[in-house]
Amino acid sequence: MKLSFKYNGLMLALCSFYANAETSSSSQLEQINVDSKIDSYSVPGTFSSTGLPTTLRQFPQSISVITEKQINDQNINSVDQVLLRSTGVSQQIWGSNRAGYNHLYARGYQISNYQLDGIPISDAFNDTANLSTAFYDRVEVVRGVSALLDGSGEPSATVNLVRKRPLSNPQTQLKLGMGSWNYYNAVLDSSYQGNSIGGRTVIIADTQKTWRDREKAQDIGIYSIFEYNISPLATFSLGGSFQQNKETASASHSIVTYDSEGYLTHFSPKVNPAPQWAYSKVKTINLFSTFTYAFTPKWLIKTDYSYTKRIWDHPYGVAGVLGIQHSGGSTDMITGYWRSSPSTHSLSSTLSGEYEFAGRLHNVVLGINGYRYDNTKAFGERNLGKLANIYDLDSITNYLKPNNYMQKLPRSSAKSQIGGYIANQFSINNYLNWTIGGRYNYYKDKSFNRSTQNMIVVRNRKFTPYTGIVLNLSDNISAYLSYSQLFVPQSQKDQNGQYLKPSSGYNIEAGIKGEWLNGLLNTSFSVFNARKKHLAVVAGKHSDGEAYYKAIDSTRIQGWEAEIAGKIKDNWFIQASFSQTLARDSKRQRVNAESVPHSMFKLFTTYNVTPNWTIGGGIRWQSETYLNNITGRFSEQAKSRAISNARQKNYTIVDVMTRYQVNKNIELNLHINNIFNTKYRTQPDRHSYGELRNIKANITYRF
Repeated sequence: MKLSFKYNGLMLALCSFYANAETSSSSQLEQINVDSKIDSYSVPGTFSSTGLPTTLRQFPQSISVITEKQINDQNINSVDQVLLRSTGVSQQIWGSNRAGYNHLYARGYQISNYQLDGIPISDAFNDTANLSTAFYDRVEVVRGVSALLDGSGEPSATVNLVRKRPLSNPQTQLKLGMGSWNYYNAVLDSSYQGNSIGGRTVIIADTQKTWRDREKAQDIGIYSIFEYNISPLATFSLGGSFQQNKETASASHSIVTYDSEGYLTHFSPKVNPAPQWAYSKVKTINLFSTFTYAFTPKWLIKTDYSYTKRIWDHPYGVAGVLGIQHSGGSTDMITGYWRSSPSTHSLSSTLSGEYEFAGRLHNVVLGINGYRYDNTKAFGERNLGKLANIYDLDSITNYLKPNNYMQKLPRSSAKSQIGGYIANQFSINNYLNWTIGGRYNYYKDKSFNRSTQNMIVVRNRKFTPYTGIVLNLSDNISAYLSYSQLFVPQSQKDQNGQYLKPSSGYNIEAGIKGEWLNGLLNTSFSVFNARKKHLAVVAGKHSDGEAYYKAIDSTRIQGWEAEIAGKIKDNWFIQASFSQTLARDSKRQRVNAESVPHSMFKLFTTYNVTPNWTIGGGIRWQSETYLNNITGRFSEQAKSRAISNARQKNYTIVDVMTRYQVNKNIELNLHINNIFNTKYRTQPDRHSYGELRNIKANITYRF
C-alpha cells in the first residue's frame, strides 16, 4: 500500500471525526510529572521537539524513551548502546567502538542533533561510545525533523540526554561489577535533599579488555548537580561532569573484506589491525546551569546554559584500509595522530504557559536558543606506509611508531547557530488539538586549512514551519498527523574539494498512539515520508582513501514503525519495536544501504517471577546491509566478487539476564550478552565486528 494512500485515509478519518466532535467550554493539558525514578520502560510525558509539556500520546511525532530502569535491567554502560536499543536506530562502526568511526542512523540518515536537558548542543556529544549512561536519568529519541528546537538537521532523529536530578528522598547506592575480558566496574550514586537545597553525585570507574587482541579500555568520571529552591516559585541549578576514556591498542579503522582480485579476506573478529603503541584518549568536561521562575501558576520562564569541552589525543596506526594484494598479502599501514579540543557554548531561554481563548485553555511556548562550536585548534599528521604481508599479525603489533610524518592535516572548523521559535497548541475541542509553530534560524560554518591558508565560510538563513494535529479517538487512543520542513548545512566536499550546497526538504508523519496505566505503558504505529534535495552521498575515494561526495537531486525516504514500551503489569516490563526504512535516490537506488538495514526488530522484557527473583531477555534482529558499488582499479570480475564480499547478511543477537533481590538493600544481577556468540560485521566491507559473547555480574547495595 502506498504511503500517500495511508496519509489521505488518516486525514479523512481526522476530518470526519472532527465534524462530529462535541465542543466544550474548557480543556486543559494533563499535568506532566516525570519523576527521576520511574518504575517502567516508558514515561508519562516529554518536552522534547516542541518545548511544550505533553504526554507521549498527545505528541504528534514518533518518540522512544529509554528509562534508567531499562538501562539498568540491560546493564548498558555507554550511550551508543542505549540508542542502539531504540526503535529504528542502527549503528555503523569502522574500527574499535571508542577510537573508530562510530555512527548512528535513523530513518536512513546519520543522527547529528543532540540535546542536553532539551538544549541543542549540535554534535558535541555525537561520539556516544565515550559517554557513560551513569549520569543520565533517561534518553529520549524523537524521530523525524526537530523543526522548532534545532532548526537544522537530518530527518533522522534528535537525541535528548536527560540528566539525573536530586531525588525527593535521600538515597545512596554502590554497584560493583565484574565479567568477561577482565571487566571490572564501580558506580557510586548518591542523592541528598535538604529544606531548600538538594544535590546528587555520581562517580564511575571501570576497566576491561575487549574481544579484540591487545585492546584495553579504562574509564573514570564524576557528575554532580546542586539545586537551590530560592523561593516556592524560583529554582536555580548548577552542575558539571568530567569523564576520561582511554583505549590502548585501538584501531581507528579496519581491514577491508576483499583483496585486489575481489576475493574474501579471512580475519577473525579478534584480529586487531592497530600496532601496540596506538591509543585513543578523550576527556569530556560539561558545565551547566538552569534558572526557572514561575511568575504565575500557569506561566514559566526558563533559562539554560551549557558548556562542553572535549580533548582528543589519538596516535593511530591501522593496516589493510586501502587494499590488500591477492598475491602475497602486501598492504598499507596508515599511521598518524590527531589532536583537537572542541568546545561548545549553548544557551536557551523559553517562556511557556497556558491562556484562555474562546472559552478553552491553550498552551504556547516562545524561545530563543543557539550554540557556538569551536574546533579551530584541531591538528594532525599522517604517513602512508607498507606491510609486506598483512597475514603476519606480529608485523602489525610490532610496527614502529614514526618519528616524522609526511602529510599534515591542519584542518579546523567553527560553526554557530541561533534561532527564535514559537509554537502554540490549540485545544479545538475535547477531541482535537492542533499545534502550529515555526523557527527562524541563522547558521554559520567556517573551516580553515592552515597549509593552504584557505578559508571557507558557509552561511544559511531559513524559516522552518511545523504543524501537527492530534485527534483523541478514545480516552486511551489518539491519531496524529504532522508536517515539518528541514534544511541541512553540509560539510561534505565534492571531488574538487568544494563544499556541497545545503540540502532541504520536508517530513510528513502520521500514526496512532495508545496510552495506559497513567502513561507508564505506551504503544504507537507510524508511517513517514520525507523528501530531500541536494543530498550528499559517497561518490568515490581519493588516492589517500578519503571519501568525496556528490549531491543527488532528489531522495525519498519512506517507512513505518511500531512500538510498545512500558509496564504491562506490576511484574512485567517490555520494550519492543519493528521498523522498516527505505531511502532511494532519483534513480530508485538505495541510499546508505551499507549503514541502514531495511528492517529491524528489537525486544527486551523482564518478568518478576517472585518478589525477589526476576528473569529477562532481549532479541535484536536486522536485515542485511551492503555496498552497491565498489571503487578502485578492478576488473569487472574482480569488482563483482568484491561487491559480493562487501555484504553483511541479516543476523540476530540474543541477550539474557536474571536478578535476585537478597533484601531491601542488596540485589544480584547476571547478564549474558550475545549468548549464541553471533559474529557480525558493523560495516559490511570491513572486518569490524560487534561484541562477542560475554558474561557480566553485578552486586548493588543501597543505603
